[in-house]
Amino acid sequence: MAVQTEIPRERVSYYLSKPIIDAVERLTLELSLELGKRVTKADVVDGLLTLGLDQRAKLVREIRKSKGL
Repeated sequence: MAVQTEIPRERVSYYLSKPIIDAVERLTLELSLELGKRVTKADVVDGLLTLGLDQRAKLVREIRKSKGL
């Protein structure tokens, strides 16, 4: 009996994306309830990407400051 050492690419994609999809769906529901308005998954993803870009810019500024650049 041969041992399979690789996971097929489509399975890896599923294992990586499923928790992210679940988290976005959960966050969408929570925000809709909290805000009392309809929030879409696109709104959540757009907001998370915007936050990520803002945090990246802040990180770059801090690194430049610490390196004297």
